[in-house]
Amino acid sequence: MNGTALRTTFVALCAVLLFAAPVTGSGVTAHPQPGPTDVAVCDSVEASDTVAVATVAGGEAPIRDDRAMYAGTVLTIRLCDADGVVTPYGENGAWVLTDGDGYEILNTTDSGATIRLTEGYGQLALADRVRPTEKTDTGPTFTEPSPNVVQPAFAEGTLFLPTADDVEVYDEHEASFRTALNETAAASDRLESLATTVNDSGLTGARAANATETLRTLASATNATASEGDDYRSSLFRMAGESPTPGVAVDAIDASRDEERTAETNANEAMASYESALDSRADAARSTVQRNLLIGLVGGLLVGVVLGGVVPYVAASNTEGRIRVDSSAEYSRKAQWLPVGVGVLVLLATVGVLAAASGGSILQVIL
Repeated sequence: MNGTALRTTFVALCAVLLFAAPVTGSGVTAHPQPGPTDVAVCDSVEASDTVAVATVAGGEAPIRDDRAMYAGTVLTIRLCDADGVVTPYGENGAWVLTDGDGYEILNTTDSGATIRLTEGYGQLALADRVRPTEKTDTGPTFTEPSPNVVQPAFAEGTLFLPTADDVEVYDEHEASFRTALNETAAASDRLESLATTVNDSGLTGARAANATETLRTLASATNATASEGDDYRSSLFRMAGESPTPGVAVDAIDASRDEERTAETNANEAMASYESALDSRADAARSTVQRNLLIGLVGGLLVGVVLGGVVPYVAASNTEGRIRVDSSAEYSRKAQWLPVGVGVLVLLATVGVLAAASGGSILQVIL
C-alpha cells in the first residue's frame, strides 16, 4: 500500500471514530437500576401509595413512623410505591428533596439522597420536603429530643416529654401507681398465707384479727390501684399527644392495664381462698359438735334408763320390809322415764344457754 492509500485509510478511520463517539456517548446516559439495598428497603415497605422512607445510613430497616432522632444522625431517604423504588432522583428526575434548614445533603444517587440532621433542627416532616409536592404526603416526622425524658416502668423505650414539669408529673403518677400495685400484691400474699394456715391448723382469735386487718388493707389497696391507675393513664394519654414518641406512651398505657387486672385477679383469688378455708373449718367444727351432741344425748338416755329402772329397783330391794317382785307386782313407768326426761331437758337448756350467749352462732355450727 502506497502513501496515498495509507492517508486515505487513516482519514476514513478518523471519520468513523468521530461519528461513532456521540452514538456511544448517548448509550452511557441511560439511568442505572436501583441497587439491591434500595430494592430490599422498598420491598419490605409494601406500599400501595407513594411514601417517603428513611433508613439509618448503611441499614435496610425502613423507618416509617414518627420518632426522635438526635442531631448528627445520617439517614438515607427514598421514595417507594407499589412498583418499588421511585427513580430517578434529581432536579430533572422523578423527585428531589428541597434544600432547607434542619439537614444537609451529603450525597445523592439515582435512588435517593443521604442527609445529616443538623443541630437545632427541631422537627422535620420528611414528606413536606419532597418535590414535586403532589408526589407524596406520607412519611415519618423526626423530632430532636429534649432533655426531658423518662423510661416508663411498664414499657420499653424512651418517652420524650415537652417540659421538665411533665417529667415531674409523670414520675409522681407512676410512683403512686406502683406503690398501690405493690401494696395490693403484699396484702394478697398475706391473705393467701392466712388461708393456708387456717385450713391446716384452724382459726384462732389472733388469726381472725389478722385476717380482718388484712382484708381491710387489701380492699383499700385495691381501690387505690384502680384510682392511681386511672390517673397514671390519663396523664400518659395527655402527654402522648405532645411527645415525639407517642408509641411508648401507648405501650405503657396498655401494660399498666394488664398489671392492674393481674393485681385485681390475685386479690380476688386470695379472698376466695380465705373464704374456702373458713368454710372448710366450719364444716369440720359442725361435724364435731354434732357428733359430741349425739354422744351426749345417747349417754343421757342411757343414764336415764339406769336411773329410772335399775336404781329404783335396787333401792326397793334394800328397803326394810322389801316387797317381793313377782307377776302380781306393779312397776312404775313414770319412775323409769322421769330421769330420762330430766336429762333431755337439761341438754336442751344447755344448748339454749349456749345459743343465747353466742348470738345464735352455735346453732349455725350445729345445723
